[in-house]
Amino acid sequence: MKKRGTITLRQTLIHLGMLALVAFVFYLLTSYVNSIRQNSDFDMLFLSRDLALLLNSLYSAPGNVEYIYATDDTALSSLKLEFKQLSSSDDKPVVRVEYEGASRTYPYAKPSPTSEAFLIQVPKSIKFDKKDNQLTVTKNE
Repeated sequence: MKKRGTITLRQTLIHLGMLALVAFVFYLLTSYVNSIRQNSDFDMLFLSRDLALLLNSLYSAPGNVEYIYATDDTALSSLKLEFKQLSSSDDKPVVRVEYEGASRTYPYAKPSPTSEAFLIQVPKSIKFDKKDNQLTVTKNE
């Protein structure tokens, strides 16, 4: 009888330990997801890549194009956006998204060697206007 009780008790403790381990792992995963949700790095990376893809599409589109970029879930009004050359030695254009001192950059293609640079601070939405192969980027409020 004693042996049966210890085997049952041991298996119960093992199962309780496994449940505690699962609860601990679940807590770690949910706290990690919440930290990512509150972190602006993901938003900055997403916006820099999305705007670079949009610029690539606009430069390759034939004719005149007018596009207003607005997002519902990401507050553009808290960001500083810059479309510029990476450096004087490297003329690869980049989209730079800055939030509270931290920034992310992502390159985009540009067909002409002109050095266009646009700086947009706290926009509600962004207006892209391409006329005669010249692109202008302005705040749209």
